Amino acid sequence: MPPVPVTMEQKAPASRHLPVYPSRQPPAEERLPDELLRELSETPTPIDQLVQLTELSVGECQQRLLMLELDGWVEQRSGGWVRMPRP
Repeated sequence: MPPVPVTMEQKAPASRHLPVYPSRQPPAEERLPDELLRELSETPTPIDQLVQLTELSVGECQQRLLMLELDGWVEQRSGGWVRMPRP
């Protein structure tokens, strides 16, 4: 039996033949709401050290820490600020 010619209208678009992969989710470390969190850990970090590490002003650092505290990312403890574990 001879092959049946296929017209361009009958061909499926090329995109239908491409595999679909889920988008790559960046590691959790890349999805931080503020870069200040990269400088914090479970060990208390004094604000003056955070100011030196980040080169932010004291006021900017305090403002960011307050917003992060309200969102549950950080907590102020004796000796400085700590990053809270995320579920």
